[in-house]
Amino acid sequence: MKTSKGIRTIEFRYDREEIGNLPNAWEGIFKALIESSEKIKDADPIKEFELFRVKLMLRGMAVESLLKTLAISKGFKLITSDGKLNKDFKEISHDLVGLAKRFDVELSNDEEKILRILTDSIETGRYPVPVKETLKNRFWIVPTYEDQFYQFLKKTIDLVNIESAKA
Repeated sequence: MKTSKGIRTIEFRYDREEIGNLPNAWEGIFKALIESSEKIKDADPIKEFELFRVKLMLRGMAVESLLKTLAISKGFKLITSDGKLNKDFKEISHDLVGLAKRFDVELSNDEEKILRILTDSIETGRYPVPVKETLKNRFWIVPTYEDQFYQFLKKTIDLVNIESAKA
């Protein structure tokens, strides 16, 4: 532990390949992101637009972490021995629909729409304007997606548990 002018820091060294391929590491991030998003679940999408955007971003990032947990549970190696993202995974790394389909999560039409919105929200929650032109300068307001969102999470967590039990 280092101390400098009243600031305490703890240095933690880790192996990117080892940590990046642990399902528990991704699951822990998933849980933290969901819990964080739920702390702002009462945000009114009209009155508190910026806060609502951040809530959707956190949920998008949580789904991405959950789907990566599923990928590892199915035996997929996300991080290679040189500490980089597996090249076979780069195309869909942040595409929630692509990830779900790649790892055999069946999606209803509503779930697919929600995942597309959350994919966009990962970026639109971070910046005041989207960086990618493909987002067509749109922001999403989805006030009635909660039930479908949590059903999707439950279904995906069940798949993770099934795959983990096989290992």
